[in-house]
Amino acid sequence: MFPHKFNVPEFERYNGTTDPTIHLKMYCRTMALYTSNESLLIQTFYYSLTGPAIRWYLKLEEISCWKDLADAFLEQYSFNNDIPLDRFDLQRMEKKSEETFHQYVRRWWMVANVVQPPLTKKEVINIFLDTLKPPYYDMMIGSAAQDLSDLLVVGKRIEEAIEDGMLPNYHGLSNHMGELGAKGRGGEGP
Repeated sequence: MFPHKFNVPEFERYNGTTDPTIHLKMYCRTMALYTSNESLLIQTFYYSLTGPAIRWYLKLEEISCWKDLADAFLEQYSFNNDIPLDRFDLQRMEKKSEETFHQYVRRWWMVANVVQPPLTKKEVINIFLDTLKPPYYDMMIGSAAQDLSDLLVVGKRIEEAIEDGMLPNYHGLSNHMGELGAKGRGGEGP
C-alpha cells in the first residue's frame, strides 16, 4: 500500500545489462524521502526495472526487508561489474532500424561513460561517427562538432529530413538495390 498522496517517481529503468550498484544508488537517491519505509522501497523497486530485470523480480520469493532485496539484486547482476567495457565495444555498436537517432545516441553514450580508460572528447566524436551508416555518416563526416550533443542536433535534423521525404531512406534504398541486382542476375523480383 502506497502512502497517501504518494506518486511513483520516474526512474531510470534497469534492464540487467549495466552496473547494478549504480542503479541501486540512483534508486535510493530518488526515494530518499522514503528510506525509512522499507515496504515502500520494496514495492516501488519494481517500477525501476524493465525487460529481464522485471522477470527476475517477479520470480523472487517473498522479500521481507529492503536489505534482502538489494542484496539479491546485487548478487543477480554482479557480473555486470566484472565486465570492463572498452573502445572496441563502442566501435561495434550500430543504430538499430527501429531506434531513433536520439535513442541510439543515449544508448551509445551509456556505454561510452563506462569505457576504461575514459575517452577524450575527440575520441567520443570519432568513435561515434565511425559507428554510423549512411546517410548519417555521409552527412556528418565533415562536421566540426565539438561534442556529442552537436552531433545529436545534426542527426535529428537528418532523421527529420528522411521522415519528410527530403532525403532517401538508405535502408529501404539498399533493399531496393538488392532487388534490382537479383533481377539483373536472372532472379525474380517482387
